[in-house]
Amino acid sequence: MSRTCQSGYLYRRGKNWCLRYYDLTPEQDGTILRPQRSRILVEAAGQYRSKKAAQVLADEFLAPFNNGTITTESSMSGAAFWEKKYLPYVKAQKRPSTAAEYQKMWKRYLEARFAIPLREFRTVECEHLLECMNWAWLTL
Repeated sequence: MSRTCQSGYLYRRGKNWCLRYYDLTPEQDGTILRPQRSRILVEAAGQYRSKKAAQVLADEFLAPFNNGTITTESSMSGAAFWEKKYLPYVKAQKRPSTAAEYQKMWKRYLEARFAIPLREFRTVECEHLLECMNWAWLTL
């Protein structure tokens, strides 16, 4: 799929500047969809009262889409990554008992927390996840 440069559509909704843009999402059958998304950028006050000032933020937000940093694979959810990429790797590289333990840990602690796209998984989410797992290990 060829990459297109998008500038998005910047508009004001209530007290905020919002940006409408196209995302990339992979489907189960391998096709790539381009759903339209909307995102609140900033409150339309102070330094960002004008549309021109808010456009700078819109351009910064869209830069990873336009330069190819954000790919279709990065929009894959953590759960899809586990099922399609990591689990087959574990089954091929680890002993069956180790792979089974990984699957148990995934079902028990991780699966419910990995619904977000990989590109949105930040250090903070990882820290929260590890904190939850630490408490879970103590109760075993």
